[in-house]
Amino acid sequence: MENLILSPISIEEFERRISSLILKKIAENTDQKNRYISIRQACQKFDLFKATLYNWKRQGFIKIHSLSGKSFIDVQELEEAILKGC
Repeated sequence: MENLILSPISIEEFERRISSLILKKIAENTDQKNRYISIRQACQKFDLFKATLYNWKRQGFIKIHSLSGKSFIDVQELEEAILKGC
């Protein structure tokens, strides 16, 4: 069992800390949710052609994930590939 340490803090301070933690978790979940974008969104956002993305996939620079017949790309992975100058 973990040690429990009680510290006297005001209700306001407690609310501030809890609010901060909740906002942090929401931001983390939002980041994860927006981690993948469609092929179309990737082309628009990064000014690329679909053929370029599929060539990079074939060459092993990026992975394209499929879900329910739609294709998605990890934004961070795509940004890294672009920075490497694929």
